[in-house]
Amino acid sequence: MPQYSPNSFASGSTVFTNFTHLGNGLTTSDGGAPSQFTIAGSNGRYSSATAVIVGNTVQASNGTATPKHEQYSFCSSSGNLGCTVSIPSEDGNKAVAFLPATLFQIDFP
Repeated sequence: MPQYSPNSFASGSTVFTNFTHLGNGLTTSDGGAPSQFTIAGSNGRYSSATAVIVGNTVQASNGTATPKHEQYSFCSSSGNLGCTVSIPSEDGNKAVAFLPATLFQIDFP
């Protein structure tokens, strides 16, 4: 299951969220852009962010000049971010192919 890394950071108006425990790679369950990312500035008001996967990192932005907080999947519906894996089932008939990322919040100085 992908986990965000503590070495994630904000630079300019973009948040760079690094991930570990990626199995066969960071992806989305539907092949689209990562969803359910929100970013807030020092005022603490979150708004939706546009995100892309670049290697083991998700780059997200929403126009906030100096991001101070990022959340993933804090709304009522779950996001689509996860990693591809190949974990066989006990009976060998089916394999787990996708593990979803858990919700998280990152605060930046």
